[in-house]
Amino acid sequence: MLVAPLGSGSAGNAYYFESDGTSILVDAGFGPRETRKRLEQVGRDIEKLRAIVVTHEHYDHIRGAERIARKYGIPIYLTQGTLDASEIDRIETPVVVFPTTPPSPSAS
Repeated sequence: MLVAPLGSGSAGNAYYFESDGTSILVDAGFGPRETRKRLEQVGRDIEKLRAIVVTHEHYDHIRGAERIARKYGIPIYLTQGTLDASEIDRIETPVVVFPTTPPSPSAS
């Protein structure tokens, strides 16, 4: 497994994960051009990404997700709450909503 931080901070957050030939981007705080550049710096190609996982809707985590997803046909995986709090166009952008279940009541 390869894990490469592409950026972490208020300017943008993104992490690249690769395992068994599958590569994903966790958070997309940079636009397509900057993400491509940062991936190239670690010897990887943005066109080989298979998914973008967005952890939450803060700008420094989601800023480039929609543009990257549309440009390269990569689905964005996120929760319904994150999707609702974002400005992602659900019709034009490939999105997959993680099913969420309420926490189970703790035994007393």
